Amino acid sequence: MFNEIRTTQAALYLLHKGGGSFDHYFLIKMLYYTDRRSLITIGRTLTGDRMVSMQYGPVLSIVKDLTDKDQSSVLQANPYWTQHIRPRTPETGHTVIAVDEVKPDQLTSRELQILDESFELVYTTLEHDFNKVCKYFEDLPEWDPNAKEKKTSIPIDTHKILKSAGKTEDRIAEIISMQNMDDFITDITEHKTA
Repeated sequence: MFNEIRTTQAALYLLHKGGGSFDHYFLIKMLYYTDRRSLITIGRTLTGDRMVSMQYGPVLSIVKDLTDKDQSSVLQANPYWTQHIRPRTPETGHTVIAVDEVKPDQLTSRELQILDESFELVYTTLEHDFNKVCKYFEDLPEWDPNAKEKKTSIPIDTHKILKSAGKTEDRIAEIISMQNMDDFITDITEHKTA
């Protein structure tokens, strides 16, 4: 289940590493990579967002919408994000901007390391070059090229990510079961506080 506070803190952490702002495409890809690495190494994603294949590779569904001013219903439903991050607008082009700095107190030290790896991958290894980043993410085994042809989103099966990372079927079943349990507990907790 999507966690707005953890996602916002992760996005702010990355934005500040990049000087406070950068192209929304790179932020989306860094957060996808973070969730992918977290799933493989920790057994759960950082954001809780839904992974989907889209035209230029895999993304996180809600994160993609949060970076776009035209998605007003998503922005209104996530006030913590909108309080701290300005989405891309016609005035800013493709740039998202950190409005302020927030201590990432909802993130573990291992998650911060993975965020550092994500930043390093996109900004240094791939030289924050759109074509290189696009190719890297389109080459991931979970990306469905039909999303490019149909210009639509196609859900990504986390089983495929875990299998491509060499996880056993037993470990995959355990991780997916833990994810389902986390979602169930979050759902109950949110309904009790509402």
